[in-house]
Amino acid sequence: MTCPKCNAVIKDGSNFCSKCGAKCNTVATNNSKPNEQQQKNEKHGTFIIPLIISIIGGLITYLSVFHDAFGGASGFMAVVGAIILFGGVISLAKALGMSDEEINDAIEKAEERQQKEKDIKEANRIWNDAQRDYDRYNHSIKK
Repeated sequence: MTCPKCNAVIKDGSNFCSKCGAKCNTVATNNSKPNEQQQKNEKHGTFIIPLIISIIGGLITYLSVFHDAFGGASGFMAVVGAIILFGGVISLAKALGMSDEEINDAIEKAEERQQKEKDIKEANRIWNDAQRDYDRYNHSIKK
């Protein structure tokens, strides 16, 4: 059996390496690969932390914007929460295996959708103003 930390040869069934002192509670050989359970646990850990960060950022933003939970600092805390949320989402995307290119493409698509929504709102505002002016003009003529 070999030590997983320093690869020194140790007695079978040993709990610790006699050379470096590392804990050796699993059986390891020279040709051994990390088992599937360890890989799942590592992926699970890298997925959970960004998820928790995203939830915390979202909660701070939500409480700041909709419940004025931070008093006079709510505007500042909303920005802080949004930054935390954004960082958590990016970390979560990386933990799920997205490349930097895929993340940048997703951000660009979201910005394009947001710009389209702004353009539609502006067009609606212009239309409503024109309609209001038309109605006022026609109402004043009838009297």
